[in-house]
Amino acid sequence: MNAYRFVTIGALALGMSLMANAQFRLIIDAPSQIDINGPAEFDIKFHVESDDLNQFPSFNAWGIEFAYDKSKVDILAGRNVGGTVTFTPISEAPVNVGFYTAGFLLNSTYNPSQLGGGAGLIKSVTGNTVVAQLAVAAGGNVRNNTDDPPSNEVLNKGSLVTRTAVANTSATRVPMKIRFNLDNLQVGDIVSFTIQDFVLLATDPVTGRVNRYDSTSTIVGGTFEIVPEPASMIALGSGLVGLLALRRRRSN
Repeated sequence: MNAYRFVTIGALALGMSLMANAQFRLIIDAPSQIDINGPAEFDIKFHVESDDLNQFPSFNAWGIEFAYDKSKVDILAGRNVGGTVTFTPISEAPVNVGFYTAGFLLNSTYNPSQLGGGAGLIKSVTGNTVVAQLAVAAGGNVRNNTDDPPSNEVLNKGSLVTRTAVANTSATRVPMKIRFNLDNLQVGDIVSFTIQDFVLLATDPVTGRVNRYDSTSTIVGGTFEIVPEPASMIALGSGLVGLLALRRRRSN
């Protein structure tokens, strides 16, 4: 992981000098196995978990900078205009123009009474390599500190994108999507977002200061394996069984 800090994303400055001890996990919530003959698009959400719910039941903000090959995978941002939702690859957003000015509004939190907010930025596009940043401010409760089971409002949040002209309600918020180009992928391929930097901020319960916890926290997810559909596996297995039976018959 590179040691440089994030640039400011929108109004969210992620650079903090203090580090502290706490274990959070930023979860990239998307399938880890992609059926080569199945759907090419899936919802993608983000949530934060904490190992110490008594001391750290919430987070203040998180941000990631990552790179990916847009010929194989891309993130889609949604616009909700009058109830009609359309999705556009974030790689098509102008470089160094925040998602907000590109027509997207990001909202993310796990506290239904708290709107929260997010930001995104394409830092560079070189050939098929995209370097992007996503960040969530105004945080909210960590996912495993919600009701069990979590309410639909909580489950349907994540990093959410809506058109700025649409009211920010649970009915209008739209999860981001991840799209795989299965024409350029084969069974066994591993596709991933390469995390280049990660920041997670939370309030220290002793000092009341907002500190960085990314040095003791982890990112889970962001790596995807291309696998054959179950029917193909069954057919392959049946074929192997048939060949073995034929070989045994010939040997007898």
